Amino acid sequence: AVARLTVHSPAVIDVPPFDVITPMGSSIDLPCNFSGFPAPSIIWLKDGAPLLFEGRFSVALSGALTILQSNISDTGIYTCRVKNVVASAEAKASLTVQGLPG
Repeated sequence: AVARLTVHSPAVIDVPPFDVITPMGSSIDLPCNFSGFPAPSIIWLKDGAPLLFEGRFSVALSGALTILQSNISDTGIYTCRVKNVVASAEAKASLTVQGLPG
């Protein structure tokens, strides 16, 4: 008989997002590189509410959140949350989108 050992490792965030201040209209990438086994799932939240990945928002396989053509309404606290059967982890960053100087 062959015994097989499966080692699970907790979901961890290896590269957390960082605070960003950017002019309106720019594109933003917030990193959230993660690891763990089994492979963790990832969700992004803005001000505590899950983000819908459509239109200007997308998530890369690495976990990075991309926001295209940022506008002032994108300003807020973004949370990257990863989890698997072993553990969960989260990291937050603030995004400030500045309007055109008046």
